[in-house]
Amino acid sequence: MKDRISESTLPNGLAYCVRETDIEKDEVMLSLALKVGSLHEPDSENGLAHVVEHMSMVFDKYGYYADDVQYNSIGLTDFDRTVYVIKCPKSIEAIRHGLFILKQIALGNYLKIEALDEIKQDVLKEVITNNEGRKSKVFKIVFEHSFYKTRIPMGDEEIIENLSFKQIKAFHEKWYTPDRMAVNIAGDIITDEVIKFIETEFGSFSRPSNAESNNINRCFQLNLEAGAIKKVFTSWGVNHIEMYISCMISGEKNIKNEVCNNILAILIEKACVHALQESSLEVSFISSTFVDFMNCYRFLRIQIVYCSDLHEKIIDVIERVFDHIQKDSLFLKFYFEETKQEYLEYFISKAYLSDLGLSNLMEESIDHFILEDNPLISYEQRILRYIKVIENLFYVDIRILAQQLIRYKDCLILIFQGNGQDSSLAMGE
Repeated sequence: MKDRISESTLPNGLAYCVRETDIEKDEVMLSLALKVGSLHEPDSENGLAHVVEHMSMVFDKYGYYADDVQYNSIGLTDFDRTVYVIKCPKSIEAIRHGLFILKQIALGNYLKIEALDEIKQDVLKEVITNNEGRKSKVFKIVFEHSFYKTRIPMGDEEIIENLSFKQIKAFHEKWYTPDRMAVNIAGDIITDEVIKFIETEFGSFSRPSNAESNNINRCFQLNLEAGAIKKVFTSWGVNHIEMYISCMISGEKNIKNEVCNNILAILIEKACVHALQESSLEVSFISSTFVDFMNCYRFLRIQIVYCSDLHEKIIDVIERVFDHIQKDSLFLKFYFEETKQEYLEYFISKAYLSDLGLSNLMEESIDHFILEDNPLISYEQRILRYIKVIENLFYVDIRILAQQLIRYKDCLILIFQGNGQDSSLAMGE
């Protein structure tokens, strides 16, 4: 398997990344990623970036494709980014036409006033569905005390209904500039050939640069209250407890941090499973993993699924686990070497490769462009670095990380009660 990475920047400021890989033989992924998101819109226009994204996707809605070529496409609007992705067959014609479509998005050629009302309705349906969903409720609770509570990228229903075509065009012209863009291609391709296509399509694209801040600093620091319990009534047939522990650490991300975080998450999960079993609590599922929100906040998330009224007992067990970790880390000591060897074997055996796909490589390329804090390396290099880091990892590394991160007093607990009756949001202690 190969993963050859070529990246550069055109004279107009547009970046590109070409990943030549045979991880999938028959398909190629292309994307246009922009450092533009909902944080670039005023409060009075919340949802504007999302509407612009949907309007730019009319090539998908109305089938603006090359003859006899099957494309799959998706658009994404987040706080700090807008991304358009096209998956197409591995053929010269399909790739060139895919790049042509992305260029039309960059130029704003798909923004048509006659499509505005229909696009608004599509966006509003998505907003309404999202607001009714469990994920949205979790998001609003976790960020109750942050700026982001009112800045969900999908937007505000009333504002979206009243957006004008003039606002849409102005937003596109202001923020869709080549210096904020990256074209990414991943697949079993010929790198030099594809780079020429990119240069041909995007080399002449020029707009004035907009140097305004992306306003990430508008967010507020979260202050999670000790043991704060929020209840969300859902229609699920089982109960959930989710805990989020704020884990922001200053400093550049690197592979050692990533490895330590992953191992710590596995250790916490094993420790919780062991403690819950000792307490004779019947739990049908438990997971622990680090999650990122908007690349601004990082949380350790623990999810427990159960089928009876065990909220207080489970919370008490988890609190005792955290207490052990803070005082002596008995659980961590017990499981550290075992977990280290399991994780090492995962990479040595190349099992890591079976979890990869074009979508993973594309996401990594986009994140690299948006965040610019992680060197983009091939997965062969990454595996070698992972192995080296894990082999040289000591218990003290995990212990230090646990002491920095795991404080139960910073834990926000969300309880989801599957009573099948009320799907409304009820927040309270």
